[in-house]
Amino acid sequence: MKNNAELYDVAPQYDNMWVEAIRMTKDTTLTIRLDKTVKAQAAKVAAGMGIDLATAINMFLVQIIKTDELPFVPTGQSELKKSMDDEKAERVSKTFDNADDLLDDALKDKTK
Repeated sequence: MKNNAELYDVAPQYDNMWVEAIRMTKDTTLTIRLDKTVKAQAAKVAAGMGIDLATAINMFLVQIIKTDELPFVPTGQSELKKSMDDEKAERVSKTFDNADDLLDDALKDKTK
């Protein structure tokens, strides 16, 4: 007997996620806005795997639930890390407890 990957021409590494995504009760709707080109290209990739876009999105959601993380590393984290490091090293702007202290400091700098 053929497994789902063979039966539906889905790559074996996606088989379990595909089966789980298909078998899930569909009792809610997710509406998202995205670029039509992105949607078309993603649908083409999904079709190449033998699934529709809704199933691909369900597989993505099942994967993040199972692993408790995104299946890719988001970019831009280095800037956040740099900002956090600057804060820890106190390489940030002065802070003040109230507006009077801020104004006193600003005026003090002007009189020099």
